[in-house]
Amino acid sequence: MPRLSPAAKAARRLGIGSSDVATILGISPYKDATPFGLWLEKTGQLDEVDELETPEQTLGHEFESTLVRLAVAELVKEGILGAGRLEIPDLPLRLGTVVDGVIALASLDGIYHVGDAAYVLEAKHVGVGMHDGWVDDDDGIPQHVRVQTQWQLLVSGAVAAFVSAVVMGRWRIYRVNPDRDFWPLMLEAAASFWQRVRTGHAPDLDGSARALAYLERKYPAPPESVIAEMPDDVDALVEQHIAAQATIKDLEDQRTVVGQKIRDAIGAAGVDEFIGDERKATWKANKSGKRVLLTKRVRGA
Repeated sequence: MPRLSPAAKAARRLGIGSSDVATILGISPYKDATPFGLWLEKTGQLDEVDELETPEQTLGHEFESTLVRLAVAELVKEGILGAGRLEIPDLPLRLGTVVDGVIALASLDGIYHVGDAAYVLEAKHVGVGMHDGWVDDDDGIPQHVRVQTQWQLLVSGAVAAFVSAVVMGRWRIYRVNPDRDFWPLMLEAAASFWQRVRTGHAPDLDGSARALAYLERKYPAPPESVIAEMPDDVDALVEQHIAAQATIKDLEDQRTVVGQKIRDAIGAAGVDEFIGDERKATWKANKSGKRVLLTKRVRGA
């Protein structure tokens, strides 16, 4: 199924949502989640191509309501929350307000009401490749999730937010209290970005696939070849590009040689994996039987 319905896409263009703020601040871990790509989205310049959910994404979305219910049950059991009313809409609960001239939007997975107080519930199903930044304490959520929940608190006026997360198969609840000293920073960045949306003034090109697609749509190839004298500023950019290509080649050559030395060391030791305090290296067979070298920093290093 498509990730977002046409109505949801239109709603996202009305203002700044909680996941947008991390993108504006440049801390989103997601591919193509860049200020330029977000500007294209908000100004309606993205190609209307329905990206289909992966099975893992569909499972994660179906699991969100369960994670919210589990969190509330546990928080009430531990006496952290009192008896109240849980609201889990069929679709994410969309809230909106205007703060300092910014149309601030927030989609909530759930909200729990205890008398006049409200608590935001955010569900996360974190798999392989996205678990960096999650640790076992209340401060152990990644920056982009912290920013997302702070925006939700700002928009909703809730007392606190609880993130119910399964990280690599392990469930934990994280509490996020309002950080009102941080709110003006988010609002300032959001207001600056929204001004670009209103005026059509694009952020800097950022090397993303969305930026490249935008340039290809904006400047189709001329019917005949046209040659012009190169301006000085473009000449400097061309030199940077040539130098970058040379650097990439040098680094690729270095990576190849170093990789062969690591394979030689693993093979000579008669093992298929080295693990150190800060790094690990494996040289194991994949499904087709070919040995593949993988190196990475150990979590927490």
